[in-house]
Amino acid sequence: MDGKQNTYFLELRTVLQQEDYTVLPEQDGCLPVEWNDRPLCQITSGGSIRYRPDDIQDPDTDVALTRVTNIAAAVKEYMTLLEDAPDLKVDGLHDPYKLLAEYNDTVLAARCSEQCGVQFVTWRWGHEKVSLYHGHYFNHDYAAAKQEFCTRSGLMDPDRVFSNEQLAEVYRCVRETLENASHQPGAAETAGNGGGADQRHDP
Repeated sequence: MDGKQNTYFLELRTVLQQEDYTVLPEQDGCLPVEWNDRPLCQITSGGSIRYRPDDIQDPDTDVALTRVTNIAAAVKEYMTLLEDAPDLKVDGLHDPYKLLAEYNDTVLAARCSEQCGVQFVTWRWGHEKVSLYHGHYFNHDYAAAKQEFCTRSGLMDPDRVFSNEQLAEVYRCVRETLENASHQPGAAETAGNGGGADQRHDP
């Protein structure tokens, strides 16, 4: 295993365990993941997902697989960014942070913790960019940190961003629509290719 793959898998393991997945030791260059004490999928060093259709037998397991797919892609994205990100050099900043993005006096930064993995924060620059203030911390939630950076810096109108409650309602409506459609007369059944063949989700 090369250094980049090892770093990616270490961070991925930390995040998945924080999300209540079970991560097994690496096998054949992939990271096996279990959910509810059952095999779920394997993650490659490139962030692709391999799984057996026979292991995805109900909607909850499908949702769990989708979450892993999204996590693997997000971790791959920010670990790649961190490789080339410059140090955030500010007076009084004791922890080593990397500067991921800045716009309109708003900063998106991250630091690596051996115990907690990568942690994200947004700040506002002080006068002449010699200090930072009003830090908003997001632990390992990269998506929330990016959204906060976009709205806080003015890149995105906050009135056009869905809240978690609104997204949950959208998901519920879509799921009900799909379930109703699947019970309509003549609805087609969809089966995985080859029954037990591995499938892939590429980021």
